[in-house]
Amino acid sequence: MMSIDSTLSILQEHQLLVVVLEPEPGFAFKHALTWEAAYQSLLMSKRQEIHRQVAECYEALFEGRLEEFAAHLAWHYSAAGDAAMTVNYATMAGEAALRRSAHQEALASYEQALESVRSGAADNQQLTRIFIGRGRALELAAQHEAAMRNYEEMARLGNERQDPALKLSALLAQATLYSVPSTVYRPEEGLALAQEASYLARELGDHRAESHALWILSLLEGFSGSGERSIEYGETSLALARQYDYRDQAAFTLNNLSTSYMSAGDLENAGRSLEEAAALWRELGNLPMLTDTLTNFSIYYFALGDTERSLKSAEEAQQISLSIGNLWGQAYGRFILSHALGELGEWGQALRKAEECLELANQAGFVPPQCIVRAQMASIYADQGAIEHALGLANAAREVAQRLYPKWQAYAAAVVARVQLAAGEVDRAAVTINEAVASLKPGDPLAAVTEVSIRLIEALISIACRDYARVGSACDSLKRFRDGGARSYLADEMLMRGLAASAMKDLDTARRYLEAAQAEAQSNMSRRILWRILLALADLEVDAGRPLEAEAIRQQAAEHVGFIADHIQDDERRRSFLSQDLVRQALNPQSSR
Repeated sequence: MMSIDSTLSILQEHQLLVVVLEPEPGFAFKHALTWEAAYQSLLMSKRQEIHRQVAECYEALFEGRLEEFAAHLAWHYSAAGDAAMTVNYATMAGEAALRRSAHQEALASYEQALESVRSGAADNQQLTRIFIGRGRALELAAQHEAAMRNYEEMARLGNERQDPALKLSALLAQATLYSVPSTVYRPEEGLALAQEASYLARELGDHRAESHALWILSLLEGFSGSGERSIEYGETSLALARQYDYRDQAAFTLNNLSTSYMSAGDLENAGRSLEEAAALWRELGNLPMLTDTLTNFSIYYFALGDTERSLKSAEEAQQISLSIGNLWGQAYGRFILSHALGELGEWGQALRKAEECLELANQAGFVPPQCIVRAQMASIYADQGAIEHALGLANAAREVAQRLYPKWQAYAAAVVARVQLAAGEVDRAAVTINEAVASLKPGDPLAAVTEVSIRLIEALISIACRDYARVGSACDSLKRFRDGGARSYLADEMLMRGLAASAMKDLDTARRYLEAAQAEAQSNMSRRILWRILLALADLEVDAGRPLEAEAIRQQAAEHVGFIADHIQDDERRRSFLSQDLVRQALNPQSSR
């Protein structure tokens, strides 16, 4: 009998086999047809025996590296007709691919596992791992409807097998998916499923599932506008997760609690929650959720008025999201990057990031940017004097909110009012802002952006309507944010108060507010508003009979206007910005006020 070495040498000489070095040194057929002919010539029983021998050889040679070769092992055991071992290794391969963010590879492995599962070759614990992993891969691949069908199949199996634990896992997965703002966002159904899951978890004494259900309820309450209940559910979930050391669930809950705290104006607790969540995600190696927390950190820093750290955190989130192909994370990060760049007066970059955000959000099935980012873009275009374009975006944002995300209808309406004011339609703007304020509900997780913007737009329109008492009440309504440490909006608030005081000829009060506004804008690096504040201060110097001081201040305003103009990348938009009366006043001291 010829030795294996001799046989391999002959096959190489006849160019049927070639040496390969990756992933491990060995041999491969030079042509696929040769392999197919040799493979099909074997009897089924012989083929299965060889596949099993190869699989067992892998297990012996790579005992400490089985996860690395799990996909190979699953294939060999499948070909050997061993359904149980196929499920084991296909599940292992799916989980390994998911950790690498190789979503399509993970899906292929989970599908292989499910083929064997449907023949009855898995226990309920394995079923849970397979369906949850497959659903997560589908979610990360932006296939939300397919993910929901996956969880529904899981629930049916739980009922068929009369396994309450399997059913509970399916309920939690469905409720979670219904509770986040994707294309399958259905908060009423999510609430019903979460409540059912919470009851079943307590009945089974499953503390992990109970903590998970409470986290979902916290999410839903936060998005529905009940900040207090959101925090209550979240803190109860966190207490359970900490008691039983469920570190992954603690991280999910902390991440959500941070937005609930920000909505309530409690930035101190928001910051602590984010610190702990980020540390846990890094420890657990969950990069998609780390990017989510880092972007929430960016919003937190923005609310604090720390634009530099806001940008740094958003950029770190972007780098990670890009490295793992996380479209949702890329879209979310660009949302806050656009906002921060807009504050810096880098409007060309801000609009580019906003457009990229919309495209990525559409691919990822991430709904909120379709409203809030369009509204942000409308505000920038209105500041540039591109009124028609701004109004189109603002109305589009309002339509999306009405159709898909009612929570932000007030914000979108307020931006429409702002554009109407920029167009000189004061009466229409007053009607629209009244509609926005009437529909405003507390509890938006992005209240540090949305609710604050609504009240500042209300104050701006009230100045145009000479309703100075309302300016004060609109600004006063932001007290909870101010008390909680938020500073990003203070320059705008102080400007509104200063302009109102100036209009009422209370010049000392006006100066005090405007100087405070200047300090805040400089601290936040907010060129967007700083030049307007400086122009208002220059007007006060004129009223005080100090033309030289007025000219020096106006010169500072002109420098900021020049920077903004230089960072508008569209020539037509730059011209429309420079042709606005207030801008011309900053650039030309002889312009009338």
